[in-house]
Amino acid sequence: MTRIQSIGSPAWEARWRAFVEEETIGPHYEPYSVVVQDISQSQSRTSESLQDITTLQRRLAEPMPENSLRVIYLHQSYGWGKLNVSEEMLREIVVANAMSLEVLDTLSLFRPRVQELEEAFCGSSWNRRNGSVQEFAYTFKYPEQKIHPDIGVMWSIRQTGIYHRYDAQSGKNVVLYLSSSPTSPALARGRAYFDELAGDEITISDVQDVQSASVTTALLDNDLKFGHTTLVQLRHIENQILPLGPIFQSALKTLQDMREKTSMNLSAVLAQDNENLQGLVLALNKNLNFLLQRLSGTSVLASETLNLKLQSLAKMTSDNGLSLTKAAIKDSQTIRIITVMTLLYLPSSFVASLFGMNFFSFNAADKLLLGYVAIKISAREAGRSLERSFKLLRDRDWRLPAVVAKAGSKLKTSWSTKFKHATHGVEVQVNGANSERVDLEKGLHSQS
Repeated sequence: MTRIQSIGSPAWEARWRAFVEEETIGPHYEPYSVVVQDISQSQSRTSESLQDITTLQRRLAEPMPENSLRVIYLHQSYGWGKLNVSEEMLREIVVANAMSLEVLDTLSLFRPRVQELEEAFCGSSWNRRNGSVQEFAYTFKYPEQKIHPDIGVMWSIRQTGIYHRYDAQSGKNVVLYLSSSPTSPALARGRAYFDELAGDEITISDVQDVQSASVTTALLDNDLKFGHTTLVQLRHIENQILPLGPIFQSALKTLQDMREKTSMNLSAVLAQDNENLQGLVLALNKNLNFLLQRLSGTSVLASETLNLKLQSLAKMTSDNGLSLTKAAIKDSQTIRIITVMTLLYLPSSFVASLFGMNFFSFNAADKLLLGYVAIKISAREAGRSLERSFKLLRDRDWRLPAVVAKAGSKLKTSWSTKFKHATHGVEVQVNGANSERVDLEKGLHSQS
């Protein structure tokens, strides 16, 4: 029983449904995009971008000549997004090319990401042989520089997946090329590489696409202003380079597997390149370990420096508190002395001030203590009060004819009962009927 006949079986369908539930594929951004490129020895190349299941079925149904190569390009909508292909289209690609179920493990590595920690997750290479058909798949991860309009230059972890199915009997090759971004430079390099394969005999040992890895680090030699912000920045740098450890280990394992599986057909040049790449990965891994050790030491140094700074600050605060306490004790002693002195001298000072303000007068002859209160009233206010009194009497139909000796003189009244002061006589006429002259000096009354 061949692999094609097993497609559609209950076990195959169960594995496919589990893969679909991982939400590795759409629906996401439409239109979907699948690029199919055919390369043969006759130097003919045909490339087509397919966006629906009907055109994809038509293209995949076209027969492939012997010793030819068919490359199918799939990519994610963006670095952390889903594969930009529908479930029906991906199922048609797997079924039409009789791919093994293990290809789903490679496809699941391109599922959506939710946090930076997932960038360190790497898959393992695998191979399967079924008669004259041999399948081989692997993935590579690498840092890629991009420019953000708000942040500027930044780095992102990208990955590229390769699935290769080779039929030694017919010489037909099917390559599934997976990219994490439609604008990734690795995608352009991969297409250029496959274009160069036209006209040559294609075997499984030829289809290799190894991405160069480069690591950028922040220089920690500058003077640091230690604080909580410094520790946060160091942790951020550590989180950025930690995923590279598993990535390098996975890349080294993939290179070793590729050399072992293709040792029979691998040319001397490719074998040497494979060995050089392994040495490069080992060197990068050593550099990574050195950077992690240095970063860890710097973080410990920053943490200890921050602790010393906080201890010094706590000591200064304690010394200042002690000085303030001593000053407060001295101030309390001074205030206590001032309070006692105030209690002693305040009563006598109050009595002396009270009698010194001339509120009281003492008659030594009669031994009498006389007091008076003086209230200042302005002439303007006195005139207004007198005017209001006259208006009140006028409104009540009272008439008060006053006989004044001289015109324009002011009316003056004086009362004296105790000290017998002389007063002027006042003539009053009430209701215009009777007139009475009162002489306060003689005590006489006369009627007219």
